[in-house]
Amino acid sequence: MEYDVLVLTASTIDLIIEMKGSFPILGGTSRCVKRSYPEPGGEGNMMIVCSRMGGKVLPAGPVANDWYGKFLLSSYCEEGIDIRCLKSVDDYETPVANCIVDENGTHTFVSRLGSYQFENDEELIKPLEKCRGLY
Repeated sequence: MEYDVLVLTASTIDLIIEMKGSFPILGGTSRCVKRSYPEPGGEGNMMIVCSRMGGKVLPAGPVANDWYGKFLLSSYCEEGIDIRCLKSVDDYETPVANCIVDENGTHTFVSRLGSYQFENDEELIKPLEKCRGLY
């Protein structure tokens, strides 16, 4: 087999937002943001860990043509992840999970997640034939 795992994915971004202060944030109050930055989210984390451990990962699914989509592709390439089965989709928007982290390390997610319908079985069968497992 050419790959260890085929990952069916609608690649997401975790937008990490580090805030000053702590939870809870009550209605009518505000907090300052110390810094914010994007990271591959969801199954992207698993793919990166697998690749760093020497595994060969093949993700399959949509990637948006927005800034986040380009960031994901670049991040995956930097980690040695084969992106040949990630399909650029014009009318698709990268799902974003805002991960708000307080000074104590407590976090919560506020998300706008989407979904994707694979168009045909061929999209999945051909890549799966090259992989030991499916995620």
